[in-house]
Amino acid sequence: MPLLRGLDVFITARQENNIIFQGLPVLSTVVLRRPTVEILPWKQLTNLTLLRANFTNCAAILLQTTGLIHCELTEVWFDITYTPSDIVLRRLQSLAFHNIRVAADVDGCLNCFILPALRRLKIQEKGLGSASVLGLESFISKSGCSLQEVCISQAKTKNEASYLEAFPSIPKLSFSDSYDGMSDDED
Repeated sequence: MPLLRGLDVFITARQENNIIFQGLPVLSTVVLRRPTVEILPWKQLTNLTLLRANFTNCAAILLQTTGLIHCELTEVWFDITYTPSDIVLRRLQSLAFHNIRVAADVDGCLNCFILPALRRLKIQEKGLGSASVLGLESFISKSGCSLQEVCISQAKTKNEASYLEAFPSIPKLSFSDSYDGMSDDED
């Protein structure tokens, strides 16, 4: 499999500790359902989609994927089992959260990320924390990124004006009723 560039894997509970992919020098894109840490050469990936997992498992993988450019976290749940440590992804340009679940005792899901190259962000408002505008401001400040496109889904109507006022430097700031409001075409 030395020429394999993309991989879509679903791992069952019985397979979790038995699968390891090796000898994949050009692998750059992975879609992984129920991710586990040891199965792939994470450092070489540029595109990663993690589906149906606890963020603690996702974080262990993200800490190893230093070359990521595009990342999607779908049906990922954030709870108190994850103690935030900074996940620094210097090359990541787009990050999308789809259908995430955030426990009541967790205040947002961006506070553990430092993403200086981030240009596109798609996130449900509940992922920004209880003070959503401040949560996004804090993330942008901590990361030092210049966001060009942000889509906030499931936003409370009363907050839309607050976002527009707080982020005049973001050229494309949009809101969606669903969790999938941003176009999928890449720059």
